[in-house]
Amino acid sequence: MGKVRKARGTTFVVSKEALAKLGCGKVAYVKEMTAEQLREMYPNIGGVPVRGVLYVLQSADGYPIVVSDERRRSINHALRDDLELASLH
Repeated sequence: MGKVRKARGTTFVVSKEALAKLGCGKVAYVKEMTAEQLREMYPNIGGVPVRGVLYVLQSADGYPIVVSDERRRSINHALRDDLELASLH
């Protein structure tokens, strides 16, 4: 981990990998993707439809938790598991 000096203190720079590990088991996000994108990212997931839009609940490190054809279902799953939902920008 490196440091960046600023006029009013020190800001620490954290790698994406380290940041992702901080939220594992606590933070998740819902990512919209096509069935094709899902198969490319996670070729070992079975039962993916041929086409369509899917909503993937992913842990902070990007691991897929649940895949649904409805965004609300993915959100509800996160809430049932007491996960904090993060916004994607």
